[in-house]
Amino acid sequence: MSTQDSKEREIAYVIEDAVLGEPFEVFYSPNAWWCNRGKVCQLIGGLKSGLTLKKALFLADISQTEYRNFLKEHIEFCIIKLGCKLSSRAKSFDMGDFI
Repeated sequence: MSTQDSKEREIAYVIEDAVLGEPFEVFYSPNAWWCNRGKVCQLIGGLKSGLTLKKALFLADISQTEYRNFLKEHIEFCIIKLGCKLSSRAKSFDMGDFI
């Protein structure tokens, strides 16, 4: 068990969004890119608009390695990513096709 697991993690900020469902807690980590709320919001916004992960990372100026480090600390983001993907697909769904 790491030292980080054995103590309470400090929350840097919380993002609340209807697509996310539950509030998303972003944990503090010294010098981590995710302490910049704007980058996390850009990433989520890109995913919600239907961008691929690679393009959303580019939009937010986040490298693949930085993203992997983020996921190690915020594993629940995988669920958020899926919710964003489903949301973007639902927006493009045209009910007129079935009427």
